[in-house]
Amino acid sequence: MKKIKYCVFLMVIAFIFNSCNYAENTQSIPMDSISKYYDYFENNYYISLLMNNQNEGEDFSEEQMIAFAISHYSSINEDYDMQNGVPINSIDDIVRQYFNKEVSNYENNLTVLLDNGNVASRGFSPYPYSYILKEITKNKDGSKKAIFYAVDKTIMENMTEKEYKEKLFTGDFRDFGTVEIVEFQFIEKNDLDGNYYLQFLSSKILGQETGQKDIFHIF
Repeated sequence: MKKIKYCVFLMVIAFIFNSCNYAENTQSIPMDSISKYYDYFENNYYISLLMNNQNEGEDFSEEQMIAFAISHYSSINEDYDMQNGVPINSIDDIVRQYFNKEVSNYENNLTVLLDNGNVASRGFSPYPYSYILKEITKNKDGSKKAIFYAVDKTIMENMTEKEYKEKLFTGDFRDFGTVEIVEFQFIEKNDLDGNYYLQFLSSKILGQETGQKDIFHIF
């Protein structure tokens, strides 16, 4: 009996120690960080084109980067005409800025090179996700690795915008079914006009989780 009590005592002590150690080494992600990335990804909704099941270390494909460039161009140019496409030099500038890469082939499964020399979409459409920061780590080279919950925005149709954001920002995913867990690695930058943007290095879908209540942590 004494041996059993002693074992139980050790288990309780171990639990308390681990709980304290956990609390000391983690902290809640600041709400302004959650809001910052949420807003950025909302304003650049076509980032979902970069979500894929890449093997570790594999670069973004040219079709992903060009599709991203076309979507970005169309979002900031009111005179964009899908039939006329996007000038190649604009595609190149956007790819250099957001990926630090060069394009060698403008024709692929998502985009086509037109007779006028521009690049056009074959009809792709970015999937509507909302991104909620789950974890973020600063790498030794100054870049960041961030893990997000990617939540299907079509579910928002059954909620007001206020209800939707309140649930997301408090980590309550119980009404959202299955959510994707996706990792992005990026460098935070500012352009010559001082506008903030992310230069993407890689992305990787880590898996899925059934909607649940989560507590955010940052390491």
